[in-house]
Amino acid sequence: MKPSDEELMTSCSRGKSEAFATLMRRYQDRLTKYINGFVKNDDLAKDLTQETFLRAYRSRESYEPKARFAAWIYRIATNLCYDEFRKRRSSPIMSLNTTFTVQITEKGDEETFELYEQLPDNSVIPPDVEIEKDEQRARLRTAIESLSEKHRTVILMHVYKGMEYAEIAKQLGCSVGTVKSRMHYAIKSLKQML
Repeated sequence: MKPSDEELMTSCSRGKSEAFATLMRRYQDRLTKYINGFVKNDDLAKDLTQETFLRAYRSRESYEPKARFAAWIYRIATNLCYDEFRKRRSSPIMSLNTTFTVQITEKGDEETFELYEQLPDNSVIPPDVEIEKDEQRARLRTAIESLSEKHRTVILMHVYKGMEYAEIAKQLGCSVGTVKSRMHYAIKSLKQML
C-alpha cells in the first residue's frame, strides 16, 4: 500500500528527502495546471510550481501531520499566485466582457455577476475607452486583493480556474456549503466595492 501524502511529508520533515521527491512526482502536473489557470502562462506556471515545492520543502519542519497535505501545498501555490498578481499590477486580471454565474443560495439559485459592461469589439480602441478599461481593471484588482484570503481564494479558484464547488471544497479541506457561503460573501463584497 502506498504511503499517504501526509505520511510522506512527515517522513520528509524527519530528513527523508526521497519522500518529498515522491510528493513532487504526485503533484507536479496538477499544481502546474492549477497555477496556469491563474497566470495563463505555461513557463511562469512551471516556475511558480517549482517555487511552491521549494517553499514547501523549506517549511517541512513546520508541517502539521493533521493538516491535509493537498490543502497545504495548494495554499502555498495560491499565495504565490497572489504575489505574482501584485507584481504584475499593470496586467489585466479579467477581460472586460467576462460574466460568470454562481450558485449563491442553498436552494441552488443562480445569479449572473458581470464585473464590467461589455465593450464593442473594435480593432482600434479610442484612448478614452482604453483609459477607462485600465481604471476598471485597477478597481477590480484592488477589490479582489482587498477581500479576505478565504473569499479571494474561492473567487480565484472558481472564476479563473473554472473549478466546481466540490473541487474547491476538496482542495481547501472544507464543505461545499462553506465554499458557497464564501462565494456569496465574496461576490456581495465585490459588488459593493465596484
